[in-house]
Amino acid sequence: MPFSSTSEFELAGFLAIERVDALGGSLKCIRRWPPKKFVSLWIPNEFFWRPPPSTFQAAPKRVNPFNDKETCKLKLGCVLLAARRQWSSELWTHADWLLAHPEPHHLFRYAGISISFVYVDWMHTKHMGTDSWLYASVLWLLVYKMLPGSPDENLVQLWEQMRAFYKARHITGTYTNMFLGLFTKRRSPNTSYPKMRGKACEIKLLGEALLQVWLHYYDAASDIHGQIRLLLQYSVGLDAILHDNREVSCLPPAIFRQFMDTCERFLVLYSAVNRHFVDSGYLLFNVTPKLHLLWHAAHACQFIHSRHTWCYSGEDNMQHMRPMVQACLKGSKKWHVVNKLVDKFARGFTFRMQRQAAF
Repeated sequence: MPFSSTSEFELAGFLAIERVDALGGSLKCIRRWPPKKFVSLWIPNEFFWRPPPSTFQAAPKRVNPFNDKETCKLKLGCVLLAARRQWSSELWTHADWLLAHPEPHHLFRYAGISISFVYVDWMHTKHMGTDSWLYASVLWLLVYKMLPGSPDENLVQLWEQMRAFYKARHITGTYTNMFLGLFTKRRSPNTSYPKMRGKACEIKLLGEALLQVWLHYYDAASDIHGQIRLLLQYSVGLDAILHDNREVSCLPPAIFRQFMDTCERFLVLYSAVNRHFVDSGYLLFNVTPKLHLLWHAAHACQFIHSRHTWCYSGEDNMQHMRPMVQACLKGSKKWHVVNKLVDKFARGFTFRMQRQAAF
């Protein structure tokens, strides 16, 4: 998603997608950086690249081809292609996109704003996306397949080791407790893909601790165990590169090449691990559209650091909205709560802005 010029980027600002749900087009929220307001628009699933006609059109409606066992070969052949990048030439340019969408959202009608300015949120794509499936699947393997005790006993043992890891390194903002319902269904653990519940920061900080636990229990002679070890190392390594270069506006060329190489290795390996367990009859390491969108989020880091566009500020705002929602529930019908909440928020925000203007 290249920019036409640096001045164009500085003039127009940057847009960030808070949530992206591919397949069929979904309602999205776009945020301007610095964040000022939210607007809604419709974005088709061909938003970032033009898929070849035979890629997904043959799939029935409402069927996710990323999860369909019969189309697993598409993961490496059409969806990722991280090593060969055969689909990179199919990325939209601003001119081609306007021709295909003659009536775009009003934001894209302003001078200097182009489709190249849309950024995939790193937090929702990785921490709340691929990481949540990856870490939950690793925990599921440890708890249900690798350790000898009962699932509850195994999880208590793992959690004690992870807590010791956090305490030794003075890491805060982590999970305060760990239980089976946090990542799987207790009564039917293999009927759906496991996924971590919790805040984005909690899932992000789980990676390094889980890697240390996996290194303690994994079988070095097993190929699939070694691949899972690499997946965890790649996942932690991506966040480490971003953290080590947090002061720059965009990743330097040499660091960016290392960053993209790590990301592409992660994507291809993740798909291969998923295919191994699907063929073995286990629903683990779910492959979703966010796996492909992660490539776009990483690719944009050569233009602007993902820390400048991710949506962690919106997650923090939930702490302030929660008590307001609880207050609106009293004496109101359920279908009136949202309107009442928006009205209170608008009045309070207006009062705050007027008070600041007075000083």
